[in-house]
Amino acid sequence: MFHGQPCACKTCYKKVTEAVGSGYWCEGCQKNDEECNSRYIMVSKISDARGEARVSAFNEEAENIIGCSAEEHDKLKSEQGDVDGYQQKLKEATWFPHLFRVSVA
Repeated sequence: MFHGQPCACKTCYKKVTEAVGSGYWCEGCQKNDEECNSRYIMVSKISDARGEARVSAFNEEAENIIGCSAEEHDKLKSEQGDVDGYQQKLKEATWFPHLFRVSVA
């Protein structure tokens, strides 16, 4: 399961919202910016011989799993119009063995 690339502040990496008029508003920095960074929030179901669990992987971990940055992945679909390439990146990470260290909160 993939939840896309939310926009994050370039300074503090917190989620931003679209500002009135133009640009993006960061609640953490209390400032407007014209651009933002795409970052991953990936929710996956992982399984092994003992069972399965749903886990969340954030930007750096998701980049390792998918094999490209959120910016590069987003450009496939938005700028190049390559929806097949976008989906292919996700399929390549599916059913591929990974070693996870999971922290439970």
